[in-house]
Amino acid sequence: MFFNCHVGSAAIGIILAALALLAQPLHPANAEPAVWGLNAKFTGFGGAINGEGVGDRGVGGIAASITAPLMINLGLQVDGAFAQVGDDAFFDTGAHLFWRDPTIGMLGIYGGYAHIDSFGGQSQGRLGGEAQRYVGNITLDGAAGWHFGELSDRAYGRAKIEFYPLEELMFSGGYTYEGRSFGTVGFEYQVASGAGAGVSLFADSQFSDGQNYSVLGGLRVFLGPKDSLISRHRRQDPDNYVQPDLTAAIQAAADAKPQQSYAPPPVPAPNVPVAPPKAPVPPPKPPVACSFVPDSNLCTRALQCGGAGYTVASPGPAVCGCTAAFPAPC
Repeated sequence: MFFNCHVGSAAIGIILAALALLAQPLHPANAEPAVWGLNAKFTGFGGAINGEGVGDRGVGGIAASITAPLMINLGLQVDGAFAQVGDDAFFDTGAHLFWRDPTIGMLGIYGGYAHIDSFGGQSQGRLGGEAQRYVGNITLDGAAGWHFGELSDRAYGRAKIEFYPLEELMFSGGYTYEGRSFGTVGFEYQVASGAGAGVSLFADSQFSDGQNYSVLGGLRVFLGPKDSLISRHRRQDPDNYVQPDLTAAIQAAADAKPQQSYAPPPVPAPNVPVAPPKAPVPPPKPPVACSFVPDSNLCTRALQCGGAGYTVASPGPAVCGCTAAFPAPC
């Protein structure tokens, strides 16, 4: 296993401390606008996800974000997404309220809700803080907060570094905790940018071990002023929580999966010889009655036997006495 879930609590504490450190140098004096005008982002994505005991599932869906300036240093973003995860539907929504100076960093709060249809339906809420610090072509990104919902409440968090070797290309790597520890790796490349729109390709992965991972990739379309990728990330829309919410939902579904009861193997009976069954005893045959009352006189009885159809060869029932009567001299 690449990451042990037992370090989750310690990692959340580290991320919370990092958020406080990131926030210290953010001073609003002479800051640039938090959001450079109303803008939107649409994402089509696909891939695979797996949770322990749930199994591999294909993922395909769409997401949308709208970001608007509220004041000079304050912005609001609303997210929504729908995906098919195997045979189950997944819904996700959330909102970011944030302070940002594109030359320094961002500090904000996030609240969201996600639902997956697996095992009768599993829902998860998310509430926490998020922060970014911009240092040249590097962005230090962190978030931490609390999950709540139908299952037990638990913390979540992330710590990530984004590196821009080119203004149109970003690589990222870091750590996230969603009920289990995951490593994260990703990239994004803006292939086109024009007046009012831009297009980028992306891929993101979260991996813990062979039974817990997610890999998503796809296409993003930006609606807003022409800009480089690094500038879009710092002057337009913060990241949505679709992939972390997918991971959390699968973890919740895995926790809710009915456990199979264990039945011990049958114990063989001791090797005792078994007597063969006895053959049934036929019931005794009822006695055959004589059709007449035998006369004591043998001659008369011989006449009775002959009249009944009996002969020397077939003398009839013994009770009739014909065997003794037929040879009698009369």
